[in-house]
Amino acid sequence: MNLSSFSTQQFKEVNALLKQRLALLAQIKVLDKKLKEFSKIKVKTKLKKNPLSGRRKRTFKNLRIQITEILAKAGKKGARVSDIAKSLKLSTNNIYSWFYTTGTKNRKIKKVAPGTYALLK
Repeated sequence: MNLSSFSTQQFKEVNALLKQRLALLAQIKVLDKKLKEFSKIKVKTKLKKNPLSGRRKRTFKNLRIQITEILAKAGKKGARVSDIAKSLKLSTNNIYSWFYTTGTKNRKIKKVAPGTYALLK
């Protein structure tokens, strides 16, 4: 950039802009100091809970109890996963996953037929 190509009017404009920039930077520093003072004050705020996570906790909280009750009512014939999912208002994938993970720990629950589980005594 060649400085000789600037006119005196342009130099004055640039100088005014630089002064304005410095003034704004000084204001920003003052505001930052004030914000730091406020950040030292601890404010207790109550966070909103995610409605989805609350619903999931409610849904899966007693899943073992709910499934064993359904299987106990079904008897030796057993209950189909799709029927269990409909009664609990969950997806069939959640129920299958439960049987393959948590359900395997309960030795009374046996797979009677494809997609059908029973509570045996």
